[in-house]
Amino acid sequence: MSPLSTQARPVNPAPSTELARGSVGTTEVFAQAVAAAAPSVALAAVPGELYLIAHKGALVSAILAAVVVLLVAYLVSLQARRTVSSGSLGTYTGNGLGPLGAFTAGWGLVIGYLAFAGSALFGADIYFTAFLAKLHADTSSKAWTVAILLLVAIPIIAAPYRGLRVSARAGLVFEVVSLIAIAFILIASYVHYGFRIDTSQFTADGVGVSGLLLGAVLGVGAYAGFESAASLGFEARDPHRTIPRVLLTTVFGLVVLYFVATYGEVLSFSGAHGTVTGNSAPLDVVSANAGVDWTGYVVNLGIAIAMLAFGSAVLNAGARSLYTFAKEGGLPAVFTRTHSRFQSPHVGIVALGLVGLVASIGFTLYGTGPLRASAYIGTVGAFGYFVTYLLVAIATPIYLWRLRELTPHVALAAAVAAAAMVYVLYKTVYPAPPYPYDVLPYAFLALLTLGLVRYAYLRATDPDRARQIGTHQESAGAATAPLEPGVIERTLRIPV
Repeated sequence: MSPLSTQARPVNPAPSTELARGSVGTTEVFAQAVAAAAPSVALAAVPGELYLIAHKGALVSAILAAVVVLLVAYLVSLQARRTVSSGSLGTYTGNGLGPLGAFTAGWGLVIGYLAFAGSALFGADIYFTAFLAKLHADTSSKAWTVAILLLVAIPIIAAPYRGLRVSARAGLVFEVVSLIAIAFILIASYVHYGFRIDTSQFTADGVGVSGLLLGAVLGVGAYAGFESAASLGFEARDPHRTIPRVLLTTVFGLVVLYFVATYGEVLSFSGAHGTVTGNSAPLDVVSANAGVDWTGYVVNLGIAIAMLAFGSAVLNAGARSLYTFAKEGGLPAVFTRTHSRFQSPHVGIVALGLVGLVASIGFTLYGTGPLRASAYIGTVGAFGYFVTYLLVAIATPIYLWRLRELTPHVALAAAVAAAAMVYVLYKTVYPAPPYPYDVLPYAFLALLTLGLVRYAYLRATDPDRARQIGTHQESAGAATAPLEPGVIERTLRIPV
């Protein structure tokens, strides 16, 4: 038997079933990446959130974010050609930085997915409320908001619970329909503004560096979710080809879409019919100022439904991260359980969904406007992705060097990506942005520390199990997973 097919020692003998091997093709993998990145959701919320943070610098923040994400997608695709896992970027970080790196990156992703599940709930509330408002229904009270949050949480949790194929394909359909509706509003915004260049968006007049870079962190969140394709490593057919192709195609498409949309939306964020505020539905403001307010019925309902698909997609990916952690012994064995009929990691899906719902209701009862609350938790979640992307950028060249496959241009791409992210993270805390955005990096750090405390406890009490973190993966040509710690290095004669 090849060492690559050796099974790891079972560390959690709890009852479980496996994820459905080879059950999804390129369409479903692409659908998962698109639904989790949720371009229609990003276009409906992120430019408005960027505008609240960076004002006229929203486009510059989006450009900075695009550079980082393009480099990260390239680096992740290099690893996906060689090994796949349900642990996504956590596993890829561990290939270069070991168990601590794998746990830190994986936990960062869990924070990101959890926060974005909350953002999806708020987004669905914002646009369902806007749709009902056009029908002259007053749903502005806290009680109505809580009721809507409870209502939309049901399909967000139920769709991934019933399996990947259902949620991914439905998400792709809703995305396409919503994007068509949004495109009409963007065209109207461009036409209404006229054929001239808004130079203030490219120079970010009057915007401080900390605001631009904090916006860049949130801008990364607009792309976040593309990497969820990598979490389908065990379920995709021909994953070493399918996943890298989907990763790069998705990100390139999103870059073009977000540039066009952010610039067009900012043109109409302030006008005779209103300005974006913490309680706004951004596309409603754009359509009103562009003179196509009548599109709101279709767009608001379409975006609200797309928010449901987005929430389902991030729960899909987040639950698979929890599943992988539990398989490796990093989390309780209950998260390894998959549904006997749907083969979904249903325990993780329900757990993440309920935590996101409770957090969203908490913000509502406190009185925070839904768009502003979405910006807050979205930024905290974006820090999770950002730190994970930084770690995988550091880990990938180390991994390739051990394989003796590191090239100068890959090393340069990794160095540029890592340096840019370190600088951006530094400038988000010094000089400090205005309150409450100055608190958000530390809120993320507190959540990250909770995970690291768990790892430290595991390391102290069961070092053998701690060393399993980041090993549940399958190299190209291998028949089964997980891999024993050190199997890749021993088989490929990599210096440890």
